[in-house]
Amino acid sequence: MSYQYNGPAVTGVITVAGTPGDTDVELGFVPGYIKFTCVSGTQAGAQAEWNDQMADAEALAVTAAGAATIETSNGVTKIPANTAGQSMGFTLGALAGVADTATDVVHYIAFRSAKAN
Repeated sequence: MSYQYNGPAVTGVITVAGTPGDTDVELGFVPGYIKFTCVSGTQAGAQAEWNDQMADAEALAVTAAGAATIETSNGVTKIPANTAGQSMGFTLGALAGVADTATDVVHYIAFRSAKAN
């Protein structure tokens, strides 16, 4: 199976502050694929991926030590059009081993879904 993504990628940085929890990221579109890399903090080197075939709050997380897990409750949830009070984008939960410690700095690259949005 292959995936198709439309348009240019959007990059950004999320800094986990205080108690890790949900972080909403506005992209202006619904993402189809997102890759995360923790660049500093206690989780530096950890990575995660999410695509629009995954359920809400899921993500594939790989710790800096190389342990891979499928997160099912604190991963990524897309924010579709017409969500009250929110712009299109995604919510990143306290993703275990990637963005679950205060001061973790996570870079991301997000691609627009080929599905209409």
